[in-house]
Amino acid sequence: MNTGQIMLSLGAIVLLSFLILRVNSLNIDVQENNINFRLGVVATSFANTYLDLIKSKAFDEVVTDTTKSNILISDLTYPLGPELGETLANYDDIDDYNFNGNVLQDTTVLVNPEDPTKKTPLFYTAEVYYVLPNDPNSKSNSRQWFKRIDFKVWAYEMTDTIKLSVVIGY
Repeated sequence: MNTGQIMLSLGAIVLLSFLILRVNSLNIDVQENNINFRLGVVATSFANTYLDLIKSKAFDEVVTDTTKSNILISDLTYPLGPELGETLANYDDIDDYNFNGNVLQDTTVLVNPEDPTKKTPLFYTAEVYYVLPNDPNSKSNSRQWFKRIDFKVWAYEMTDTIKLSVVIGY
């Protein structure tokens, strides 16, 4: 083989190497997108389930008081959040789920079937605030007959945070 043939062979090997690296990186990208998509579906399902749980609660603590026949806007809870002594297990109204920036973790949703000790935690938080009926995207500084719940879910393996919102009126 002369020098020209050796150079041509080396060039072909280099091109083949680049092609193999590109195919492998595309394969890794596809796998990452697949994992992210699956986690997104699970996180969205988790958020919807949690929002359904929140929506099943009373609008406000004052609504659960059966001795009150007429509820005024000034009777509504302010500031929003759980009442003294309430825990996540016994929340009874929507604004109890205002976590005030606290992040909770769930490890029961994503468990590796081959190794149950390996769990992918989902992190979530919720914010509950009053909104005006004609502007449900802005927080109100006063009590209103409408509350908005912003629920966020994410995992370390996800590229995006899932955020679902719902407005509930009384």
